[in-house]
Amino acid sequence: HPTELLRLNTLTPESFAYITLALQLDCNLLIVGNTGSGKTTTLNALAGVFAQNERLILIEETPELQIPHPHHVRLIPNPDASMDMSRLIRETLRMRPDRVIVGEIRFPEEAKAFMESILAGQGKGTLATFHGHSSAEAVARLRAFGILEQDIAWTSIILVQRRWTEYDTHGKPRDVRGVCEIAELFFDPTRGLI
Repeated sequence: HPTELLRLNTLTPESFAYITLALQLDCNLLIVGNTGSGKTTTLNALAGVFAQNERLILIEETPELQIPHPHHVRLIPNPDASMDMSRLIRETLRMRPDRVIVGEIRFPEEAKAFMESILAGQGKGTLATFHGHSSAEAVARLRAFGILEQDIAWTSIILVQRRWTEYDTHGKPRDVRGVCEIAELFFDPTRGLI
């Protein structure tokens, strides 16, 4: 449930309200973080803010999304049928979903298909997870994948979630996960991506 993100201190109340409002206003969202930072858990929880009458399409190589939503279709790649992640993302353009949720973008072709979904104005938004330590690093990786700056700006929001180690007063370590950056993306023709 979305409120679990507050209980676990993954998001502050202010950042939770901001992301919830952004999703209700049909923004696209890229959740970026290091391995084990809880990107998929956050994506699962945020899907709880979607209206129950919305049609969701989930695309992932390893089924990790557990979205308790009555109208969702799960697509899983099948190499034997020449159906990889990028092709599945492109096929959603014909399925008229309200939202497309990509479990994880790993390769340039998947990133390009993700951007095609966004640029096609797919329903009420496209969401995905992506490896990176900051919004700047995520943007740099997308550029390296061949995505144009003006197209990257259509992602709307990059939410960065990290996992780090904290030590208590006795020196005992514990893993902590939380959102450490929320970046809105804009493209200015004279200054580029800001």
